[in-house]
Amino acid sequence: ISQHYSFTDPNVTSVLITFDSQSEIESGWDVLTLSYVDSTGYTVSETFTGSYFSQYIIYASEFDLTFTSDSSVTYWGYKFTANPSPCAVFEASEGNTFQGTESHTIQSPHPYCDNLNVTQHYQFESYTGLSIEINFSESSSTQQDHDSLTFNYVDVAGTSVSRAFTGGNFANFTIDASEFDISFTSDASTTDYGYSFTAQAIPCGSFVANQGATYTDLTRQTIESSHDYCDNLNVTQHYSFTNSGAAAISIFFDDSSSIETNYDSLTFTYVNSSGETVESTFT
Repeated sequence: ISQHYSFTDPNVTSVLITFDSQSEIESGWDVLTLSYVDSTGYTVSETFTGSYFSQYIIYASEFDLTFTSDSSVTYWGYKFTANPSPCAVFEASEGNTFQGTESHTIQSPHPYCDNLNVTQHYQFESYTGLSIEINFSESSSTQQDHDSLTFNYVDVAGTSVSRAFTGGNFANFTIDASEFDISFTSDASTTDYGYSFTAQAIPCGSFVANQGATYTDLTRQTIESSHDYCDNLNVTQHYSFTNSGAAAISIFFDDSSSIETNYDSLTFTYVNSSGETVESTFT
């Protein structure tokens, strides 16, 4: 069987194919093939057999379907929805993982679509202790109070942070973490430009922002700099164990610990039981 499907709306640039969970054909013998010609003129084909029917994106407004079966053994068959929304690729995206500290542009379709509910995860892998600067395009705008973009992340203190933007209220801010989630929702009517922002990783940013921590139990805690740390740092942090059983604190350095001799230093300062201020410096 060969069939051709086409969406004639000029706004359709992609089609999201979502298979029914019951879809199954005889593995290796019965085959469903979806083919299309992309914007560069290249013919793309994807073949499905057995119960392997994953979500698929067609980067075109039309496609061909071919289904073949042999002379024995049949199964349920296939069933799928073809979503011609210009937001299909956006809806299917789960985010990205970035290397290095280059600036990356993250955006919705312009304009975005009705009835969206999209969550994506973004992460910068190259550094620990970094922060991420978020800078919005001046064009960013959504339907006030009805369509919104929300950032969720866990900061260096372990606190869950959520920041939501709607209407024209898109203010630049800094995420004190190396990864974050965004959720974009829109209702059934009225759309706008959407959002566009750059995410720029700042090495040592969250390390500098970290002011320390208070611990209530007697378990071992890991405290560390950024790896590698940055030039021109001047960071002070306070740590406290509030459990009455904490009479002393043992410090054990990781074997990897190393800083520039005589130029970079780590200093511990505390008041002992006699009320004396004690300092210990490492370099």
